[in-house]
Amino acid sequence: MEAKWPFILITFGLFVALGFMIARLERTGVMNDWKNRRCELPIMTAAFFFKPEDDIRTASDFASENFSFCMKSYVDQFISFFAKPITSVFEKQLGTSMNATGLMNKIRALVTLMYGAFTKMIGSFFKKFTGSVFEMNRMLEYFKIAFGRLNGIVTSMIYTGISVFRGIVNFILFIIKVVMIICGIMLIIIIILFFVLFPVMPIILATLSAIITGVLIFSGVISSTIAGEAQGQKSSFCFASDTVVVMKDGTYKKVQDIKIGDLLDESCGRVTAVIQLDGTHVNLYDLDGTYVSESHLVQGTDKQWRSVSMDKRATPCDKKSAIIYCFNTTSNNIPIRGTTATILYRDWEELDNDDVQGQFLWNYLILSELNRYRDYHKWRKDVKYDCEVALLGKKVKVKTKQGWKYISEISFQGGTVLNRHGKEQGVRGVVYGEIEKAKYGTETWHTELYEDQDGIWVKGNSTILPGAENIQGMSLITDDGEFIIWDDGTKKEVMIRDFTEIGYQTIHETYPFVSARLSGY
Repeated sequence: MEAKWPFILITFGLFVALGFMIARLERTGVMNDWKNRRCELPIMTAAFFFKPEDDIRTASDFASENFSFCMKSYVDQFISFFAKPITSVFEKQLGTSMNATGLMNKIRALVTLMYGAFTKMIGSFFKKFTGSVFEMNRMLEYFKIAFGRLNGIVTSMIYTGISVFRGIVNFILFIIKVVMIICGIMLIIIIILFFVLFPVMPIILATLSAIITGVLIFSGVISSTIAGEAQGQKSSFCFASDTVVVMKDGTYKKVQDIKIGDLLDESCGRVTAVIQLDGTHVNLYDLDGTYVSESHLVQGTDKQWRSVSMDKRATPCDKKSAIIYCFNTTSNNIPIRGTTATILYRDWEELDNDDVQGQFLWNYLILSELNRYRDYHKWRKDVKYDCEVALLGKKVKVKTKQGWKYISEISFQGGTVLNRHGKEQGVRGVVYGEIEKAKYGTETWHTELYEDQDGIWVKGNSTILPGAENIQGMSLITDDGEFIIWDDGTKKEVMIRDFTEIGYQTIHETYPFVSARLSGY
């Protein structure tokens, strides 16, 4: 056993030496073709030799990020192979409904098969236990009725786009529970008829065990696949700082220079909000020379909206931007100038401003998520058809570890605020926006914010004075999706949701709903 260690160490040393030799001999060639050769095993080993002179990162950071990029690429390829069918299903919402119906029919057929096999095995004793079998048959009929209702619920959910991921997962898990209940009922009957069925007991138990094992495996695969797909979409939707925006007069501006009120290319209106976020750990894609986050919605060549990561023109890259940017516009579109063409992206809000039903459904979705497991009757009155953007006056005070600070004094680069437990949480970003048809007064106003009132999230009252002006305000994006402000009107501190409303960590759960609305469902 000890004699193997020298051989292993020598082999490892030769392998490292080979990487260094290739790095020195082929450095120029490798750097010229870095995009295609960066993930070759010897080059990964000696990646720090290939750091460009103008790269601000250290050699070790460059090598580490190259290794992470390559490993992510391998993992993405592996996951893409298995997740492609599921992704395709979620992109075509109507297809999902049909697949869900087919799954229901298969489960129903499985239940019918189980029932038929069971009655056949106890055929000689059928008359003695007619009553028991009758009750079981009636229970199955109830299950069939329940399946029909569930099918209607799922179909409705697909068409409205409300929480598609969670709806499908819950639907599948409910069916699995039904199958397990039926297996439990059969097991009880088998116990009652133990002495009668003793000769065929091994066959019956083996069949039930196989069914239960199959259902459990299927449950694990479906749940992990869907959860993994949702997790893979988890990121902000913004542009790198050098992204170029097309202006109304035909000129171009970098996103970092865009201001509220700027007029964009004719079809895209004017800018109504500017969002700046920390982009240190955000993975970017290269789409026609534009560096953009993977979950940002882009208009494809077929005029359909899809996430950047699902667009065939986009490729992952190791580009990083210390600050990333996004906007709200009057058209909900942003015209970005790429290398070869101008491409439309959705703004932060994504839903059309005139989509009244979509705004209502969004409001319902947010309140149902924030008040999960809470009494619906306590928050249903706050589900409205209009959703004001979450903004506050620049003199609104926010609770921090150092005391109360004006929101305008808080930075997202190293800034922190307190959460409901009195602990510091990072500020992910800041938002600058405007409110129309208002009047300048004190700068301690706020719009209708989601507020925590006695453990229930509700829509609070707006304190904006009506008028004919456009006034500007701010908001924050935090780790926990909430922060504490001092309300001058009520003279008390109030827990509110941040600009994302649903929370930075869980905003990816709303992507299926938005995609469904933009697809016309």
